[in-house]
Amino acid sequence: MQKEIDRVRSEEFQRKVSEARRQAFESELGRLHAEAEGRAAELVKMLLAKDDVLRKEQIREAESTRRGEEESIAKMEAEFNSRLEVLLQKKRLHREEQERLRQEKDAAASRERKLKEDESLRKSEEERRRQEEKIRLQREEFLRQEATRAADEAERRTHAEARIKLERELRQKEEAERAKRDADEKIRLDREEREATERRRVADEELRRKYEEERLLEEEKLRLLARKKTQDEEDAKQLQEKERLARVAELTANAEGYLKSGDIDLARIEVAKALVNDPTDARVLELNARVNEAPPLQAEESTSEPVPRRKKRKSKTPSKPIKSSEIAPRRMPKAILYTIVFVVISVVVVFFVQIRKSIFPSVATLAVLPFTGTSDSPEEAIQGFGLADEIVKNLQRSGSVSILGFSTAQGLARIGTDPETSIHRLGYPYVVTGTLTKSDLGITARVALTDSGGTLIWWGQA
Repeated sequence: MQKEIDRVRSEEFQRKVSEARRQAFESELGRLHAEAEGRAAELVKMLLAKDDVLRKEQIREAESTRRGEEESIAKMEAEFNSRLEVLLQKKRLHREEQERLRQEKDAAASRERKLKEDESLRKSEEERRRQEEKIRLQREEFLRQEATRAADEAERRTHAEARIKLERELRQKEEAERAKRDADEKIRLDREEREATERRRVADEELRRKYEEERLLEEEKLRLLARKKTQDEEDAKQLQEKERLARVAELTANAEGYLKSGDIDLARIEVAKALVNDPTDARVLELNARVNEAPPLQAEESTSEPVPRRKKRKSKTPSKPIKSSEIAPRRMPKAILYTIVFVVISVVVVFFVQIRKSIFPSVATLAVLPFTGTSDSPEEAIQGFGLADEIVKNLQRSGSVSILGFSTAQGLARIGTDPETSIHRLGYPYVVTGTLTKSDLGITARVALTDSGGTLIWWGQA
């Protein structure tokens, strides 16, 4: 069994070696054919250029030789004519000088001159004929050489064309074989590509189906989350409404208790707090009318301490009693109360959330002091006390910051001349203060947020 496996492996190896040799031989044969074709083309071009140059050179040399011989003949003819003219001139002069002497020998001299002239003409004619014969022979030799060269060139061109034709036939045959192999390879590749495309399509459909299922699940989760969020918001609103109603009921009960005990100032403070939470509650409005109609106690008979204004009191003289007719029309409008409470809570919460994210790792802390007035009016003191207490209650319900209890802040403001320093010493670096200003147009509240260094961080006016 092992021998059979080794034999199969050996045959497979020999087949692969033969295939590799065949592929190498085909590539080498193609390269040799390309090189032979390029070299043949270059050789033909070089031979044609060389023959053309040689032919032009021979024509140029023959033309140069012919021109030289023609110039030599013309020169000889000119020299002969000039010599002949000189000789004739001399003879005429000699004849003129010896005319009388030659008259007797005229016949002999004439014959002798004629013979000489004939001889000279004959010699010049023979020389001219020899030159023409020489030129003719050279031209015939040149034409013969040109014919021989043209025949050789035609023969070389015929051989080159035959070789090129043979190479072209071989190349066409190889191209046909290569085209057949390429067609087979293309068919195989097309089949593989179709199979791969089908596999990709099936995979894409599977992925699309999974993605659609995931999307449906995600949409279902989002719908559930949205429904839960809506339910939580409704529950939170109901809880806030219950807390607000409970707060109003608590403040109303406290105000009724203070009114029964005769503490009109504390009753008025509780009523002001209740009006801040719900300025339309019929019970609170009725209680507020009762508090305003109740007879005020004299300052020296009052059992409770008057609410002091921080750093604004000029004397310890008790204030004059205030008639109910003077207080009722000056009650702070509910729009101003809502604006003040909302602005202060929003700014403080946003500021301390940002501070806590960027600087402090722990919960930010602050305190709210009772708001003061610009006059000695008890009405402003009561309203400032109620506003500060409501701001503290709302901030405590929000849970975004740690806030000092309002009773502690009130006590520090009552007994100390610098309550802000005392609050900073207790570990509360931020303090909210406010000032109420009464004018003919109504009451204006100015709220400020300061740190332990006395820097004004934020302030607003409503």
